[in-house]
Amino acid sequence: GLSLAQTNLGVMFEKGNGVTKDNSKAVFWYKKGAKQGEPYSQNNLGFMYLKGIGVEKNIEIAISLFEKSAEQGFFQAQKNLGSLYFNGIVVVQNDTTALNWYKKAADQGDPEAQSKVGYIYTRSKGVTQDYKQALYWHKKAAEQGNADSQVSIGWIYSYGHGGVEKDDPRAVYWYKKAAEQGLPQAQSNYGLMYYYGYGVNQDNKNAFSWIMKSALQGYDEAQYNVGWMYEEGIGVNASNKVAVSWYRKAADQGLSGAQYNLGAMYDKGKGVTQDHEQAAYW
Repeated sequence: GLSLAQTNLGVMFEKGNGVTKDNSKAVFWYKKGAKQGEPYSQNNLGFMYLKGIGVEKNIEIAISLFEKSAEQGFFQAQKNLGSLYFNGIVVVQNDTTALNWYKKAADQGDPEAQSKVGYIYTRSKGVTQDYKQALYWHKKAAEQGNADSQVSIGWIYSYGHGGVEKDDPRAVYWYKKAAEQGLPQAQSNYGLMYYYGYGVNQDNKNAFSWIMKSALQGYDEAQYNVGWMYEEGIGVNASNKVAVSWYRKAADQGLSGAQYNLGAMYDKGKGVTQDHEQAAYW
């Protein structure tokens, strides 16, 4: 009871809930709780050491605290360790170790951890690629509303990877779920399913509408496709001028196809004043 009360005091000072926000006081109370073996305190104190909040940054202490918390079964600490090894920012990148920690949190039903487990099984970076395992874990996360897993399931069914049978209607179902949550990659993919008529009745207007939603969020491939749809008049009234503006957005993000098309628009003087120097530049 006392250790949990100390943790709660730490949270109050860290968040400024009912008291003046004070990170050093948060650290003080987290240390009290952590000393008594409270996993919540150990995890939160680990995070403070990891980021150097209210205390001098110390990666070794952070990892030690996360491990103490994670070994007691605290899912957030398990996720934190998974994330450190997955990203390899402050430790040597290791998908095997990341998978080990993420799986512990995933087994407790955490959707973010389940999604990461699914992703590790697809990226083949030290862990044997296994799309069936990926699908298993992504479905667990997706059924809890995790948009990243929903789009990943759509992608697996869309292409039929690793012994998973291609299934366009299922791909559409999961892309739509993620698209409705506002995930730009899903909106783009869902729109493309409408454009190609895969798993859904072909519909250029719906295709344009969903791809535009994605483009407005800054997704480069969608911006490129919106530019192309404006140039060709697909699902929208043709406009070279508007096409150029969307090609430019994607080109500025480094998308080579958009850079090529923007150069071609300058070369032909479509939607812009003809400019061979700009054409060569792009």
